[in-house]
Amino acid sequence: MDVSNHIIIIDMKKIIAIFFAAFAISLSAQNEGIQFIKDSTLQSALVKAKQEHKLLFIDCYTSWCGPCKYLAKVVFPNPEVGQFFNQHFISWGVDTEKIKDKADVEAFKKFNILAWPTLLFLDGEGNIVHRAMGAVPAKILIELGKQALDSTRNLAGLSKKISHGDRSSETLSNYYFCDHYASGKYIDEHFALVDDSVKLSKSSWNLFVYYMKDIDGEAFHFFVQNRDKYVRKFGKEAVDNKLNDLISYYSSPGKEKQYNMLAQVDTALFSLHRKMVNFGKALSKYRLDNTNKELWGKFISLSEPVASSGSLNSSILNDISWMIYENYKKFNDIHALNLAQTWSKKTVDAEPGKHAFNDTYAHILFDLGNKEEAIQKETLALKQATEQNAPDQITFYTKELKRFKGE
Repeated sequence: MDVSNHIIIIDMKKIIAIFFAAFAISLSAQNEGIQFIKDSTLQSALVKAKQEHKLLFIDCYTSWCGPCKYLAKVVFPNPEVGQFFNQHFISWGVDTEKIKDKADVEAFKKFNILAWPTLLFLDGEGNIVHRAMGAVPAKILIELGKQALDSTRNLAGLSKKISHGDRSSETLSNYYFCDHYASGKYIDEHFALVDDSVKLSKSSWNLFVYYMKDIDGEAFHFFVQNRDKYVRKFGKEAVDNKLNDLISYYSSPGKEKQYNMLAQVDTALFSLHRKMVNFGKALSKYRLDNTNKELWGKFISLSEPVASSGSLNSSILNDISWMIYENYKKFNDIHALNLAQTWSKKTVDAEPGKHAFNDTYAHILFDLGNKEEAIQKETLALKQATEQNAPDQITFYTKELKRFKGE
């Protein structure tokens, strides 16, 4: 045998082996993550799920939904998610704004999808076994899948417990987590059944904070009567935040009665909410016409009580401060820049590790003539951005630092 031919044959075998190995790896990579079926209707997807004795998992999304895209790009392709979901479910995705099949249109109306993404788990007959709303990380999605398979923890099982009289905070919290839009009457029934020590417990407080919206019932009545006890146990900020959430919820048209009732519960918080609303409107109007001096003046005057109230978080304060910095020269408004300096300093005092906050403060200081401290803060911002590997900010801060130094 010709040795050279023998070598060629061996090499060809190696090449073929490498090719198939590469192909297998490529195929494996393509199969990672959830494998969504291509069925065009709900009924055909349900038939497939029923044939395989599995639940049907439905990703209900829209084309404009950011969290939906996060799930599609980051969570669904996760190998661990894929392994679990492909084993236990038939998975189907649907853009709920582009449903054409008449039967599907009627079915999805009954599913009462009010926000996206909504994640549904259906049995073979099309009944909802479990549901959740919002984008969640991979581990939480797997846990949702496990709950869907557990008849004691899924929505159907929780509904059964409730129908049999279970009003425990644990059962109700799990139930409302599955369906945020369910009737809140069970929360009032919980507060009517348990004694005061349970009402003031952490589990009942969480149920109240996260899911209670009805201010005409037992739960809110007890909260108002025992507000000081809640403040002592959970803190004034947590209690005020819940009231602020309710004020915001009832500020929409058609809820004037409840909105006015809340004005009597805490006049100071209600007044601050009104100021926040007016400030938001002024900010929006100025952004639409940012050369209008009258709108600028209104924005600044309304920002003062809101920004000075301590009710805004550092990120919002930083945004307002930077906006003033970028616009004050149009109107030669040094007063506004001095206000921004005060608010920006609050952000760097509260969160000194945020490079964006230090950068904003540095720019304001520089324009107010405090160059030495401006250079110090911009140097710090650059150092923090470098440590946090933020390339765009590193480039900008480097350029600005040179400008501050006159280089």
